Amino acid sequence: MDLPFLIRMSEVIDRLLSVDTAEALSTSIMESMPDLYELYNSGWETICAEQDGISDLIMFKHSIISKLDFESQENRAFILICLDFAERLNLQSAIPHLVRIANKHSEQIHLNKRLTAGVSYIYPHPHTADDIIEKYAQVCSLLQEAIDIEEDNNKKCLITFLSYYSAALDQLSPDFADELKQRIDSSVRFSEYPFLNDIQGLGNVNASNPVMAQDQIQAIIDAIIQESVVKARPAPADEFIIEENTDYSRDIQRVPCNFRSIKRLSDDRASGNGISGRGVQQIQTEDGLFDYMRNYGNMHQAKVKSALTFPFPQEFDKPVSLIDWGCGQGLASMVFMDKYGTANIKQIILIEPSEIALRRAALHCKRYAPDVPLQTICKEFNELTPDDIHLVEPETTVHLFSNVLDMESYSVEHLASLVKSLPRSQQYCVCISPHIDDIRTHKIDTFVRLMEQDDPDFNLLNSKTNTKYNEFWSCNNMATGRTSEHGGNPYCKDFSGEPCGSRWTRVLRVFQA
Repeated sequence: MDLPFLIRMSEVIDRLLSVDTAEALSTSIMESMPDLYELYNSGWETICAEQDGISDLIMFKHSIISKLDFESQENRAFILICLDFAERLNLQSAIPHLVRIANKHSEQIHLNKRLTAGVSYIYPHPHTADDIIEKYAQVCSLLQEAIDIEEDNNKKCLITFLSYYSAALDQLSPDFADELKQRIDSSVRFSEYPFLNDIQGLGNVNASNPVMAQDQIQAIIDAIIQESVVKARPAPADEFIIEENTDYSRDIQRVPCNFRSIKRLSDDRASGNGISGRGVQQIQTEDGLFDYMRNYGNMHQAKVKSALTFPFPQEFDKPVSLIDWGCGQGLASMVFMDKYGTANIKQIILIEPSEIALRRAALHCKRYAPDVPLQTICKEFNELTPDDIHLVEPETTVHLFSNVLDMESYSVEHLASLVKSLPRSQQYCVCISPHIDDIRTHKIDTFVRLMEQDDPDFNLLNSKTNTKYNEFWSCNNMATGRTSEHGGNPYCKDFSGEPCGSRWTRVLRVFQA
């Protein structure tokens, strides 16, 4: 563990503990959010080292926390981070305080599905064995949904389930414990909740012996945590890579050069089985590329098109250098070139850690702009240095951040510093992501604020946040032309009282720097 970091985190928590009013706490939260977010994304050992301080903060200051102004995004993100810490650390005495605050301010504070699952078996406290066992289906359904549409990977959800299992076995008699184990075994056997199949050793837990079961479950949790530690790998050589000599690379030359026609190639080849999670994990297979394009292509296109509307420039009078950060298959670049053409594009830079996705992105961009210089960089954001990015005398630079700024796996401070270190030019940043929760949205807005610092030319052109709970924006039925208005198609389903059950969310930030 990083000792200076731990000392800094302890100082942050001590500072939050020292305040006595909601106003002072709100100010301290605003100052501390970068550090709190860094702790939120830290490894298990680091969070455990701060367990006492986190528990004290919730237990001693919950009455002040309840008086915060939750119209403030920082305050909403703060309580969600605290609740996340409490759930992951299994602070069963602290969780009810935070849940009561969230319930009291339910119009402002929305728990994601993993947190909802994690607190559901603690508060309200189950009174009978039947209550505990009945929670099983609810917890599993919420966690599977979280993995499918919210989480970057399944690790936290696996640990949340194991925490529920541990707490349940600690309270159940052997007969009821065996009943719960049989339900789990049945779910695994019939793949009722697919995430359960990813928990190695789950079937070996001795439910009839609660002491042994606790040790076994903790060993499984420890193994998941160790597995989730990111291991360093050598950075790929700085060389141009592109997909060549494949059926897809030949077929793409035979279709019109536009997003819809190219997407149809993937639609026709997709397995129809979907992909794991919400599509942010690195794709490693060609089938994954096809499935991603089929499942998420329309949403990507709609989000990017909405970000490129006025007041974003509708034409450029200077050559454009295009940088697509976390480009995947180059979808954002394709939509950009559909709108603006390629005659005025000076160079394209694609950055993406998945080699197979980067090769396809390069193929897509070369199909659009065969004569435009193209650089490919196969690295994670945190591995990048200014020397990796070869901007050639830029006049206007457009940075595309499509479905990447909300991810947990990078340092927002490092990324903002990297962008600001690039050769100066007239810069536009186009940032679009789904709305997951206020923690993720706060990370996006932190990037915007860091880019604004010490920049007199900064100009926020567009800012929109469409969640599952506020103003409807769009959905797949509207994007594909099945309906021209919200809820106007029989495929639309009920969702929180709204006619459309497949509504898309959007966090859009577009600015000039």
